[in-house]
Amino acid sequence: MTALKAKNLTLQRGQGQNSKSILSGEQCDFELQQGEFVHLKGDSGVGKSSLLSALARLIPIQAGELYLYNQSAKEIEPSQWRQSIAFLPQKPIMFTGTVEDNLLYPFQHIKVQQKTLPTHEQLGEELSSLGLNSITLQQQANTLSGGQQARLALARLLITQPQIILADEPMANVDVDTADLIYKRLQQFCAQDGTVLITRHGDLQADKYIYLQGNGQLVVEHECN
Repeated sequence: MTALKAKNLTLQRGQGQNSKSILSGEQCDFELQQGEFVHLKGDSGVGKSSLLSALARLIPIQAGELYLYNQSAKEIEPSQWRQSIAFLPQKPIMFTGTVEDNLLYPFQHIKVQQKTLPTHEQLGEELSSLGLNSITLQQQANTLSGGQQARLALARLLITQPQIILADEPMANVDVDTADLIYKRLQQFCAQDGTVLITRHGDLQADKYIYLQGNGQLVVEHECN
């Protein structure tokens, strides 16, 4: 089943003489299937972060079509779209307060619709799945290490139960063991019928690879078994 579809996307970064073409429209198509783990690749500065932001509808596309489970983005309010498609930025965002405050932030401030507030047990289970057994819900978030904050940001996203995760370099600036925990948790999300589109410098085992090129085009390749 196709989870996310992009067709003939035109995407630019900046305006006027400072604008840069990221996708040029014609044949800039790709699909993410439910359950797929997809690696978005490309040179530094080519526009991978901008593409993820556009797919999350945080920045506009100039032309083309986006579909979420075959429903056009034109028929879905941006706030509703972002409850199904969650964007994980490269730099973890921590809010003032405790670990629990940060985990529950989407429910208390963004008003995640039709989703029950998770229990302490569920919060603890999500933290444990990312190797955060040593921290408590009442611990101040600003006391955590960079690697712990990266995993907490992912845990906060996962408890909102999105269908698709767009992850921008989630394994950057963390140690090897932390990167492995993040990778395995995202793979587990896919095994539970979630879909992941992830950027990372270097190699990464994935079901499919999308190469964003500097000429405004993209190439899609499937993993060869």
